[in-house]
Amino acid sequence: HNSMEEPLNNLEDPAVQHSREEDEEEDESISLLVEAALKQLPPRERNILRMRFGLTPIDDMCLSLVDIGAAYGLTRERVRQMEARALNKLRQPELKVVLEKYVKNDLNDLE
Repeated sequence: HNSMEEPLNNLEDPAVQHSREEDEEEDESISLLVEAALKQLPPRERNILRMRFGLTPIDDMCLSLVDIGAAYGLTRERVRQMEARALNKLRQPELKVVLEKYVKNDLNDLE
């Protein structure tokens, strides 16, 4: 018998709860890999990608090129160039292999 005050997670199927825990662990490991890859970049490029793709710890908002440019005193075009250069660096073979594994897994999950 379940009381109305009993937390809902106590009523949850153990398999569902286990799956949720696995998802959280995978999300954390992906976050650590992304963070490790970003640390290979110079600080400004790293921060531009964080702001552009919502990877900041404060909020997960994706900022426009104009907004990022305003924060750094740069033009939208210059921010775009820096973003492209940073993404190209992340595509280098030594980083690409590690990150690509998770991107492919993510895409397979969507199918």
